[in-house]
Amino acid sequence: MAEGENGTTATLPEEMIFSILKSPALTADASQARLGRLLVPGRKSIQTPHFIANTSRGVVPHLAHDLMRRHTDISGVYVALEDFIEKSPRETPPLLNFAASMSAHEPSASALRAFIALQEEALLVLGPRRVPPIPCPGSNSDDGVAILTSVGFKTLSATDYANATSSLRPDIVVGMADLVADGVRSSWKRVDKMGYRTEKWMCEMVEAVNGEDKPEGENDDNGGDGIDAMPRHTTSSNPKPLIFAPILPIDLGKQSLYLSTLSSPPSSDGLLPHISGLTLATPSVIPLLPTTLSHLPRLALCAPQTPHDLLHQIALGVDVCMVPFLTTATDAGIALTFEFPAPSSLSSSEESKLPLGTDLWAASPPPSSFSNTTTTSPDPSSQPQPPPHATSPFPLSPTCTCHTCTTYSTAYLHHLLHAREMLAWTLLQLHNHAQLSRFFAGVRASLAATGPIDTAVAGEDTTAFDHETRRFRAVYAADLPMGLGSANALGPRRRGYQVTGERAGGSGTGGAGGMVEGGMSGRINKRVFGRLDGIASAAAATAAAVAGGAEGGRGDKGGGGKGRRGAGGDGGGGGNGNRDAAAAG
Repeated sequence: MAEGENGTTATLPEEMIFSILKSPALTADASQARLGRLLVPGRKSIQTPHFIANTSRGVVPHLAHDLMRRHTDISGVYVALEDFIEKSPRETPPLLNFAASMSAHEPSASALRAFIALQEEALLVLGPRRVPPIPCPGSNSDDGVAILTSVGFKTLSATDYANATSSLRPDIVVGMADLVADGVRSSWKRVDKMGYRTEKWMCEMVEAVNGEDKPEGENDDNGGDGIDAMPRHTTSSNPKPLIFAPILPIDLGKQSLYLSTLSSPPSSDGLLPHISGLTLATPSVIPLLPTTLSHLPRLALCAPQTPHDLLHQIALGVDVCMVPFLTTATDAGIALTFEFPAPSSLSSSEESKLPLGTDLWAASPPPSSFSNTTTTSPDPSSQPQPPPHATSPFPLSPTCTCHTCTTYSTAYLHHLLHAREMLAWTLLQLHNHAQLSRFFAGVRASLAATGPIDTAVAGEDTTAFDHETRRFRAVYAADLPMGLGSANALGPRRRGYQVTGERAGGSGTGGAGGMVEGGMSGRINKRVFGRLDGIASAAAATAAAVAGGAEGGRGDKGGGGKGRRGAGGDGGGGGNGNRDAAAAG
């Protein structure tokens, strides 16, 4: 059961409990942020608003599983199926072969969780595409969506995706949506197709998850091979994945039939009892959603660029966020430093705003990053200057209690980066995850605050969260810093889909605070070997010099005498140079 926004209760699947602990204010000018708790049996309870970690091929980048378990409080991960489709369409990917083998021994276990060795307490969310998705040259069809695999572009059909879901058994599965790439203008015919296709695919997903489709082993593919040949192993005795239905980023009138199907009971051919949550490509549609869907948890699968964007999503009513810029900052050598609530601002000028992060590739941090931890003097000239990164004995953040900040100094991390040690990005990733967890904890604390707001301080703000959000925007810079490691390709080697996204002008790793510009051309990873043109030229010059010296010494020791060994058969007819040279003479 889940508490609705009006205090009533609404039915949710028994496998999940989502409670709205504090509903948003009813005034029109207040934010719609809400405080809640998401609980899936056997998994760690997630206090919302919160975030789940993004993965690359099943792992959080730079973090081994033991480090993630011991030094982070990551409560859930998002995994994209396109990361595992590695073979040609006529062959079954290794992940699904593993699922078929595992189902014979442990039919009730999650094959996907076992394959990526994810700890039992972490929530596992499966989606068809990465967040953010890489634009594909091909378009979606009535049967499925275009995806980027490790061996190129292909189409993932809705039937294949549903079959894979029932075999892999994640905790939550994101419904397939017919979306277009950002910035691509869609015709009205294309918009109409988006709603029709998404509704059709959602019905297929519900049928597959609930075991109401074809008998085991039967499939739509005449060849009997490939991803769609996987048998469905979900039965009434096995745990079923919870389905989160996608909401399209188009006018609600264009998807009214689809929304009606989602919000209607089975008696009206609706899917409401089978839907456990909503996924959003853009949070701006939340205020316009039907009230019958307000009790469902909301997962935003868009790519915010800064923490300001995260606060905007939360203010609109998002419960769980994806934060791709976290790993992008780590790759660029940037340590996140923002906090919520924001510290007291020393100045209102744009130049003196606190940075959202510190670039550890730089020689020293900006002066403003050190001011809020030492003195509150309003005179900027009286602020102590931060020490250079190379000699700084201080942690990355003076208020952070993560494993990195309590164990290592900034100078050591600066050294590791310049030495290209992969431990540098591991420690940075630990810190950035901890910093973001503290940020969301501060957000939840402000939402939980009770009592009247001091209007003399808060001004027009009606809640503590609104007031702290306004202060955060006034204290911190608008964008993340431009990382020298990203601009000069000094970070870790790019993953294949990142390079494809950058060259295509997409948002594979770019767009996060301006750290990586989309559409990057040329070689991303430096060559590890090169042509031997320079060595060949030097060898030719040496050979010419040797030949010239041999020509000058021809006939040494007399015409019939013993020829010089280095000159070969050039020494004279009776000479006995080496065998090869004599043959050449």
